[in-house]
Amino acid sequence: MAVPPTAKPNRLGVLAGDLAGFPNGRRLTDDVIDISLQAVEGAARTGKLVPALAAGDKVDANDVPFGTRFPYLALPHSKSVNSAPSGGARQPAMTPSHAAAIGAAGVALLGVGGLRLRRRRATS
Repeated sequence: MAVPPTAKPNRLGVLAGDLAGFPNGRRLTDDVIDISLQAVEGAARTGKLVPALAAGDKVDANDVPFGTRFPYLALPHSKSVNSAPSGGARQPAMTPSHAAAIGAAGVALLGVGGLRLRRRRATS
């Protein structure tokens, strides 16, 4: 609590010399993926960033800004990231009849496997 907050936090936190968030835990703006990769590759031990990982994953900010009041985090997206572009008809990955057929085939395979195992134990 003795470290004052900073007006411009660095996304790499302690690894970049920004101690404002370190004693009190991770800040919302800390880039956890890039920090973790740097730390695993030795930056936590040496105190120097690994040059090969300096660019990071190139995701340096959220796609939706933080709010100004609690809970600060944006709500989850309501649209699936795997949905088709608007206007285009998309076929479902699996229809209910396909799912039922695959389930029935799985049950049959398990049954056959169980019978073979039972027979093998009986002859041993």
